[in-house]
Amino acid sequence: MTSSQPVRKQAHKQVTPPSSFVVTPPSPPLTDEKASPRAARILQIFEHIQAGKRYTYGPWTSFPLKLQEYDELLRLIRNDKDDCLSSFVRDKIRYDYDGRNECLTIRMATEVHEIFLEHVKLAIMGQLRDIAKESGDVAEFARKVVCAGSSRLALPAGNSKSMRCPDANFRHPSARKPAVIIEVAYTQKRKSLASLVDDYLLDLNRNVQVVVALDIQYQGSEEGKATVSMWRLGEYPAPDGKNILKSDLVADEVEFRKPSGEVANSDGLRLCLKDFAIEPQWQHRLEKDNRDIIVSAEMLCQFLQEAESWDEDHEDQEARFEAELRPDDQKKRAREPTPSYDEKLANKRRALEKKDDDYVQGSSEDYSES
Repeated sequence: MTSSQPVRKQAHKQVTPPSSFVVTPPSPPLTDEKASPRAARILQIFEHIQAGKRYTYGPWTSFPLKLQEYDELLRLIRNDKDDCLSSFVRDKIRYDYDGRNECLTIRMATEVHEIFLEHVKLAIMGQLRDIAKESGDVAEFARKVVCAGSSRLALPAGNSKSMRCPDANFRHPSARKPAVIIEVAYTQKRKSLASLVDDYLLDLNRNVQVVVALDIQYQGSEEGKATVSMWRLGEYPAPDGKNILKSDLVADEVEFRKPSGEVANSDGLRLCLKDFAIEPQWQHRLEKDNRDIIVSAEMLCQFLQEAESWDEDHEDQEARFEAELRPDDQKKRAREPTPSYDEKLANKRRALEKKDDDYVQGSSEDYSES
């Protein structure tokens, strides 16, 4: 977007102008620069989410977006200060950008996924807090582990501005990156898991120790089972003496709920305290007393059932609410439509032109000869 020229301050009254004083005409109007169709489309989606409009895409939707278009999108978001879109996108919208494949993915998890994941996070943090009540190195370390939620992770510069926004990540203040990452998988997202895992384990400089995928399907469906998968970073010697890094799948779709809804015979999600440590000094200190962090298959099954039940109850409440409404008895004031990007640009252009007109008029009237 072409930046506007600075607005000149209005001349003060009773000031004698210099002999060369000339009334300056208004600055030229802004050019009709428009966003690229792809950047404008994603910007409009963000604006609709901010306005509370119904989101018609899936929970994991990818849009092709070249690097220069991604830069343009970020610039448009930063420049849209009037509606606080920049802070809304930063704090409320979760999206990934894959610089290698040049695509942007919007994450809009369902309530079932969000509630289920919240239960899992609380279960893990609860066990860490129990360990923190003890004494020694394990307590000192566990006391400082935090769940950073879905905070964004910028991948190294050599990865073409790629960034990820995992569903959950756990980190210790001694490290700048998370050690444990959790992703909740579903049909649309499952095919992207391999790429996500490689980004986390291989591109974050050996910081991430474990990546967990909780793949949940709705009970009663043909694929109603729910599973746990886990990857760890593996190092293998190469002929040149350097180690080759690889994502090792250590748990491959281990069931914790059967399609029938019954609890599966498995360990569920099993981590250890050392998994949350990145710094070698902490890994060494925890070696002697490494504690298990376990979210059993029974607990995971219960969490998922509660999330699904809450979703069903919520849908029933909405249906009852709609049925109780009587349009003839209730009126709502008409809401002003959310202006499009082009309309906002035109409004800003008119405001700048008006300020320039006021300046020209004022500068010819507001001074008098002494």
